[in-house]
Amino acid sequence: MRLALLYALLDESDHIKVEHLKAAEAVWQCAEASAEYIFGTATGNHVADRIKDAIKDSGSGGLTQTEINRLFNSHKNKEAALALAELRDEGFIVSEEVRTSGRPKTTWRLANGT
Repeated sequence: MRLALLYALLDESDHIKVEHLKAAEAVWQCAEASAEYIFGTATGNHVADRIKDAIKDSGSGGLTQTEINRLFNSHKNKEAALALAELRDEGFIVSEEVRTSGRPKTTWRLANGT
C-alpha cells in the first residue's frame, strides 16, 4: 500500500487507483526476485548456512551430529543445535535417528526439493 501511495502521489492523484496498485505489486515482485537471485536460500544465520552447505556437499547420505560439531571444531555446539532446529523448522533439512550398538546416531540430510 505504501508503494501504491507513492505512485498515486507521483501521479498527483487524490486516491490510489488500480494502476497504482499494479505498479506497486510489480516493483515488489521485482524486489523479491532480485533478493532470491542474490541470496538464494541463505538463511542469514552464518552457522545455519555453513551447516546446510556442508550437508549439501556431503551427498545424499548427509552428516552425522558428530560431523556437524566437527565443522566448528566442537566450539559452537549450542549455536549448531539452534541452527539445526532452525533449518529443520524451515524445512531445509530432516533428521534420522539410527540405532547402533551404543548410543543412537543422528544423521541430518537435505529435505526433498531443497
